[in-house]
Amino acid sequence: MKTILVPLNPLEKGHTILQYAFDFATYFSAKIVILKTFEISTVTGPTPAIDKALKENCLKELKEVLSEITSKNNSFEIRLVKGNLVENCAEYLQENDVDLIISRPKRSEKSPHLFIGNTTGKMIKTIDCPLLLIPKSFKFQPYQKILMAIKSGIIKKENVFTSLKDIITTFNAQLNLLQVKTPKLKESDLIINEELLQLKSSLVYTENETIYHGVLEYLHDVKPDLICVIRRKRGFFSKLWEQNTVKKTDFESKVPLLILKGAL
Repeated sequence: MKTILVPLNPLEKGHTILQYAFDFATYFSAKIVILKTFEISTVTGPTPAIDKALKENCLKELKEVLSEITSKNNSFEIRLVKGNLVENCAEYLQENDVDLIISRPKRSEKSPHLFIGNTTGKMIKTIDCPLLLIPKSFKFQPYQKILMAIKSGIIKKENVFTSLKDIITTFNAQLNLLQVKTPKLKESDLIINEELLQLKSSLVYTENETIYHGVLEYLHDVKPDLICVIRRKRGFFSKLWEQNTVKKTDFESKVPLLILKGAL
């Protein structure tokens, strides 16, 4: 893992997520790229002077936050951009190699009923890069137990497990694989990808209506430090294909959630 992207919108100071990212990245000697968007001027017509002032103010605030971060042993880069955060992330990824995005499930406290907010939901839905979502105010600890939930064991996309492999190897973590057998699961889905089988420390099967319910049932047994899922069109976050948010009543993770890049 060489490069980690941390996206921040104009309202995010980002102290806790940046501290987590630097602590995490230290184990990989990875570079951190902080992509921070600043507000767009509402003044009509050309506004280069206003944009410059907004950008300078944004940089000043970010540097103040970075001055409070401990364990900054990694190289880092600051990218200040104007406009939509998701679009700017996508544009950056088109031009640069990024191994992982570290972000928060939601970016404001205005919707306490949501686990995943609109902006993060759009990232999961549209951006082809693994995402590590960190709960609010969560402090970094090396991972020991990972719970990975799958429904179908068929994985056709290449390099899906790269970031997961790096995490398992670096932290010497155990991967507890959970296959959830739902009512509509086909026999062919029970054949698990060979690469994934080689990574797992244990394998458990459960029968549930949805993969959500399978995870919730097994959480108490494993007590994982990290939950891992694969993004698919009709997988763990299938609801995101209808809307960009996930309610807490549907699912909420109290530990970091790693979302691997599956089919778009």
